[in-house]
Amino acid sequence: MTEGFKHTSRKALGEFIKTYRAKISPHDKGLSEGFRRRTPGLRREELAQLCGISSTWLTWIEQGRPQAISVDTLDRLATTLELNRTERTYLFTLAQKKDPYLDRSDESIPSVLEKVMKQIRGPAYVLDKTWNAVIWNRSASILFKDWLHNKDGSMNLLRFMLYNEKARVFITDWEIRIRRLIAEFRADSSQYPDDPEIQSLIQELNQTSPEFRKYWGIHEVIEREGGLRTFNCLNKTAIKYEQITLRVSHRPQLKLIMLVPVP
Repeated sequence: MTEGFKHTSRKALGEFIKTYRAKISPHDKGLSEGFRRRTPGLRREELAQLCGISSTWLTWIEQGRPQAISVDTLDRLATTLELNRTERTYLFTLAQKKDPYLDRSDESIPSVLEKVMKQIRGPAYVLDKTWNAVIWNRSASILFKDWLHNKDGSMNLLRFMLYNEKARVFITDWEIRIRRLIAEFRADSSQYPDDPEIQSLIQELNQTSPEFRKYWGIHEVIEREGGLRTFNCLNKTAIKYEQITLRVSHRPQLKLIMLVPVP
């Protein structure tokens, strides 16, 4: 990252904080409006006090001076400035820090997503951050019956691919696909380095699956994208789909995967 970009980012961060400081009513924060406020919103020293930092430190931040701002300070600024999710993400991006809010965000399934799933004609399903299928439509239920209706009740995609013998026949070029999936999961799970569920899954798969241990150990990382997917049905007919993967708005830990039939 160039020094010029860092300077521009620091300057934008300072301007962003000043802009949103001006939007906060002192009254809403339990402060006196006073009679000599020449500008709207909170004074710099008031915001600093509410965030538990020195006014000098806040001055440096707003002036875009070089410094490392802690995640805790950014979290307090975002809370005090009453930033919504998009604004908060922008704040952390400008500061070049990872937002810890991502690790504690709402993992519930948006009701609108359930409605959308019913309208998708081809197979479609949603994976959570540990790659468990949390919702799917009827077409997916039929195509992936050995995964979504397996006897042990596990909806984890990696467990199905690694443990279920039927997967090795059902998935064309299984060896290539499992290597790619593990590389995709490494990239995906890196967003949650301290998540106990993800770490437990990685430990389990490392201990019980030679293939996972082999490919996890080579440290490949690939973005989970689309592409051609081929499945072998019972009558030995190969069915081809074009896979499309989308992130769910306001639920970045959820991924919507859709399979569009290829003629």
